[in-house]
Amino acid sequence: MTSSPELTVTPQSCLMDESVTVKVTGLEKDSVYTLHTTASDSNGVPFFTVATYKSNTAGEIDLTKTPALGGHFRGVLPMAPFAQLLPVEQKALFPRFSYSDVTKPVQFVLSLYQGPIAVQLATIGAEKSGLKPYEDLQESMQTGFDIAYFDEAVQYLLSRQEVLKVGVGVIGSSKGGDLTLSMATNIPQVKAAVVVNGAICSVGSTTKLKDGTEKPTLPMDIAKIMLRRDNVMDMYYLTPNPADYPDAIIPVEEAYGDILWLCSMADRAFNNEVFAELAVKRCTENGKPDKVKVLKYPGAGHLLEPPNIPFCEMALQEIMKIGTMWGGNADEHCAAQEDSWKQVIAFYNEKLR
Repeated sequence: MTSSPELTVTPQSCLMDESVTVKVTGLEKDSVYTLHTTASDSNGVPFFTVATYKSNTAGEIDLTKTPALGGHFRGVLPMAPFAQLLPVEQKALFPRFSYSDVTKPVQFVLSLYQGPIAVQLATIGAEKSGLKPYEDLQESMQTGFDIAYFDEAVQYLLSRQEVLKVGVGVIGSSKGGDLTLSMATNIPQVKAAVVVNGAICSVGSTTKLKDGTEKPTLPMDIAKIMLRRDNVMDMYYLTPNPADYPDAIIPVEEAYGDILWLCSMADRAFNNEVFAELAVKRCTENGKPDKVKVLKYPGAGHLLEPPNIPFCEMALQEIMKIGTMWGGNADEHCAAQEDSWKQVIAFYNEKLR
């Protein structure tokens, strides 16, 4: 039984160049909490920071010892909640915290919330407009995908008179990458699968396989989402090491055909190199070293698309409705799109003719 939570700041009053100690006691042990800090400058402009922390076995958080897991900063940074304040609204051009009235103290308000709610708090005052949600996708992300739906599409494609009957090629990016792998390992007619910055596990949803079993999802630690200074979300640390969740891994070594894996090295949505290397490792250990071919592209971001499609470093994430960092730099990303598309076409021509 825990006591009532108590947040203390020591000292409660000091000069700006002096450090304070922030400590919280009476929390549930080994639980995630979000610290929300606010202050207004001399012009009344509100500023804030958010960061997630995990309490220790004693139910305590001490910013001099407890590392921030995510939010606007990571690591043991005791004064970051104050020193890294950001404007709540981004309407002003190059906003700066300005406090010129030396006759009045700067007042900081610290609030603690249970759970990783940093993303929701970060959107306070943000523009709410966005694209219309893809309702079917959102529903499937919540209830899970059924591979039978994709099998039906494959069979329909092969039934067409103009389609060669040697097999089907599939390509999937991001979440579509793990769906592509599920198709490749469950539908015999899939002879060539291209994964573009995808995962070796079902991410964000479960997948019902052809035999009726359900592949569990790879758990995601929302507390580790990072928020840049412009409040754009960085999901690089969101997914854990898949090797720690063997039941969630898609057995790529059982694919009916071959797999081409495109891996952007500056991807900020996934640490997808870990996924690709695990796929190669599994195939090699099962005597199939040539089943997966990985192409790595330094400087390329998550949204690796066909040539001449404009480079997108960040955009609205349609499911979570928040600006998201996809990563990459324009020159190397565009060059990667040129090369990778040629590789995809060559792969399909080799495997499907």
